[in-house]
Amino acid sequence: MTSPDPPVYPTLTSALQGLNLHEPYTRRRVAGGDINQTSVLEDSQGTRLFLKEHPTADIDHFSSEFDGLRALGQVLSLLPRGLGCPRPLALGTPGQGGSFLLLEYVEPGRGPKSGDWLRVGVQLGEFYRASANHAPATYGYHRSNRIGSTVQINTPEAQWGAFFARHRIDYLRELLAKTKRISNDLDTELRGLASRLPEILPSNPLRVLVHGDLWRGNFMFNTDGRAFLIDPGVYWGTAEVDLAMAELFGGFPGDFFSGVAQVTGESPVPQNREVYRLYHLLNHLLLFGSGYLGGGQEVLRSISNFS
Repeated sequence: MTSPDPPVYPTLTSALQGLNLHEPYTRRRVAGGDINQTSVLEDSQGTRLFLKEHPTADIDHFSSEFDGLRALGQVLSLLPRGLGCPRPLALGTPGQGGSFLLLEYVEPGRGPKSGDWLRVGVQLGEFYRASANHAPATYGYHRSNRIGSTVQINTPEAQWGAFFARHRIDYLRELLAKTKRISNDLDTELRGLASRLPEILPSNPLRVLVHGDLWRGNFMFNTDGRAFLIDPGVYWGTAEVDLAMAELFGGFPGDFFSGVAQVTGESPVPQNREVYRLYHLLNHLLLFGSGYLGGGQEVLRSISNFS
């Protein structure tokens, strides 16, 4: 027996009224990941919104996503209609703990056809190029955000290798050590890698706004076949971090990467991409446990062979 759809509580009603939606409101649960509860809301005139809720996290849990979607949307607004992202509309709390985020509703459509991926890759490359024209003088971001449920530290740094060493690899090493997810030997190896990253990674690659968590599940296609970016963890970095993540878990054909390269003109540096993949494997080890330990160790060995 399925559970009934949950009610629309007063603070959510107030947010919907503030967006000029009309009562009565209905909501239905939909699938939407393993961290948050998700629903589609509809008002009396058929306008639909997407609702994300967390039963215990405070509003900062969603404020970084709100900020990230807004940042993506600002860059996308500079381009012809192509790649999209849902507009963030409102944040709030139910009143007794937890938090919610209201987004523009994007009607899920068919999966991409074979020729779509080249187009989407070109559109992502154009996004990177447009964002570079508005990049700050440092790598990072004006606030921390999240990748999954992990807080992602984005303290600005002038040098890219230093940023990635301090706020990606060494930061996760500390969290993994505190939770006893890694051995003393692996802790030592990660410390050593972090100390070398300012020399291994480029000092000043082109700064672009990166999605930050670009796996296949954070791309969706609407009923018109238009691609949308969702669930970002944005910061100013190199496009290579997104492409390394896209390669790591699969789901993107070669045409996608060719499309990006058509615009950016950049070729991957294998050692660098391994470093960027390691960050995500370490985060998965932190979030999901030892099943990702072997993959992280293998990538670490690969980086050592390059050095």
